[in-house]
Amino acid sequence: MEKHTSIWQKTKISTQNYPQLDKEIKTEIAIVGGGITGLTAATELLGTNKNICIIEAGKIGEGTTGHSTGNLYIPIQSLLSTIASKFNKETVKTIIDSRLYSLNYIERMIKEHEIDCNFLKRTLYIYTNDSKKVKKLQTELELFKQNGLDVSIAYELPIPVKFIFAIKIENQARFNPSTYIDKLAHNLTQHNCKIFEKSPVVNIKESYNACRIETESSVVIANQVLVTTHIPKGINKLQFVSFPYRSYAIAFNLKDKKYSNRVLPKLNIKVHSYKFQQ
Repeated sequence: MEKHTSIWQKTKISTQNYPQLDKEIKTEIAIVGGGITGLTAATELLGTNKNICIIEAGKIGEGTTGHSTGNLYIPIQSLLSTIASKFNKETVKTIIDSRLYSLNYIERMIKEHEIDCNFLKRTLYIYTNDSKKVKKLQTELELFKQNGLDVSIAYELPIPVKFIFAIKIENQARFNPSTYIDKLAHNLTQHNCKIFEKSPVVNIKESYNACRIETESSVVIANQVLVTTHIPKGINKLQFVSFPYRSYAIAFNLKDKKYSNRVLPKLNIKVHSYKFQQ
């Protein structure tokens, strides 16, 4: 079977390599997982002046992060109206605020570290051509408005697709997560942080005064451990409510070179995001 490469990994500006963990080390904080969550945590922990190490099973940023769509937006796949009905509007606000904070945080880090990762603010369109889903999308519109987002009804879309009802949300974004992660990793190694690649963690043992992290080739003894993998290591109740799925994004060139800097997810059972870019 042909091996497909993420567009972000194929177009990232530089490729950095980090050593495999081949001997026992001691550290104050160990982070398991070298994706955007792990590297963001390490970046925030630099201010503690503690020794930090990141342990990644594969290559930095080439797991979930490097295979994401690169879109940064406030809406969620399960819909805010579902959250409101299961919980309450305060929970909806918490979700919106946290996603907005994350978007703004990434933008701030890009400016602060001068990361050339194709970050671009753009409009998100959500549309449906199913009359049964119009009311649900109208509910989403109202929830966005109630939480202060710049959202409105869209009467046309930037590409010729059929729709019955659509909304647009301003100031969403897109970036190259692989390039972004590369720069964060490089910056971390200039401080008190070590990074190890190709070092899969097979076991984590917690004792009274330390944690023992066992990889396939060696051991890390840490005062504190932060697990930032997509699903926690070992046996965890979260694994019983997780399931594998895949979202598809298509990248292609247009003959007329007229690219739209928009994102258009369709309101359906599953959300399909279409990105148009050079």
